[in-house]
Amino acid sequence: MRIRIAAFLMLITIYGVQAQNLAGKKIYEVGATAFFLNMGSTTLESDFNIRPNLGVTFITKKSFIHGISVREIWLKEKYFEGVSSGRYVYDTKIKETNISIKYEFGIPLTNNGNILPYFTIGLIPEYTSYFSRPTNESTYDRHLRFYNLYTEINAHCLFILKQKYSLNLSGSIKINRFYRESIRIYNPNIRKNQQERGDNHNQWFPEVFEVKLSLGIIH
Repeated sequence: MRIRIAAFLMLITIYGVQAQNLAGKKIYEVGATAFFLNMGSTTLESDFNIRPNLGVTFITKKSFIHGISVREIWLKEKYFEGVSSGRYVYDTKIKETNISIKYEFGIPLTNNGNILPYFTIGLIPEYTSYFSRPTNESTYDRHLRFYNLYTEINAHCLFILKQKYSLNLSGSIKINRFYRESIRIYNPNIRKNQQERGDNHNQWFPEVFEVKLSLGIIH
């Protein structure tokens, strides 16, 4: 294992370019992100997902770093049988939607060599939706929505490969989550403005961790 790591670093050194030459450049990146949710929680269900991502990193002539990426976009349906709600037992279909993007701003720790380490502050607006349609006529459709804004700190290690390629390994820790949670119950017996209710919440250090690996083209 150590031999492989040493060979990898040697390859970067041989084929690398100076990171300071990246000033004024753009890096178009494609990769994958691993999401770790509630891994240390004793009350919430933990989860692990890997999703693709696309992004672009701008390095200004003053060496400021700006990054914007599509963090998550997915649509899926789930079907549950035998759901119990009070005296009713029914089947239900749930449509899930998630859309989120990430913006980052940072300054490199150094601008020499073939490895560019840097930290960024990130903002993530995110929309998540769960629409439930039960088969039981006595149970109404429900629409649960979350409007999230995450603040995070990211640690990056950008490897420069040759003159046109890069490899970016990063990890992020969430600092804050401000979100609005709303639910609408489609009950035709009450007014529309009474069918929906919502609340604002603020959560410090939510247990959402991310590790991302991206391959980039320097332009």
